[in-house]
Amino acid sequence: MDYFTFDWATGNESDVDPVGDYSRFLSSLDPAGTAYQFATTISLNDALLDKVVFDRSEGALKLLLLTGDLQVGYWRSELAYTGVTLHGERALVDALDRRPTEVWYDEFTCRGERLCHNFLLAPTDLRQAIAGEFGIEFVSFSYTQEAVTSRTLATVHNTSVWR
Repeated sequence: MDYFTFDWATGNESDVDPVGDYSRFLSSLDPAGTAYQFATTISLNDALLDKVVFDRSEGALKLLLLTGDLQVGYWRSELAYTGVTLHGERALVDALDRRPTEVWYDEFTCRGERLCHNFLLAPTDLRQAIAGEFGIEFVSFSYTQEAVTSRTLATVHNTSVWR
């Protein structure tokens, strides 16, 4: 994570302003672009990781999340990426196996010429100061959302597909 780091999230970096810095970064993106529209309209805070479908040979990754809250309602959100390089795969696999795992923060950043969608996962125990991070570097990004009635994962067990 470049902006919303674990140290900042736990109060150990009180002299930085990631919200302002991130807003300035977002303003450099194309306002008509999907990443900008997603980052400025959808919150993944407290979203639950549900499933990943990753086809390495095609460089395509779909991330299914349960998003929303009691006030705005719940959504089954599917984030689709193409031209993918996955960073922190072990953290993502572990999080899916350790159901339920919440997204603490997410952010878009640049890695060279490409965008990367980074995720900081909520730690299971703050005293151990361990939180997972993963990033999805991509060429293109899209998403869909479908309203659901409750904050319940699609399956009890991890049914992710890794090819």
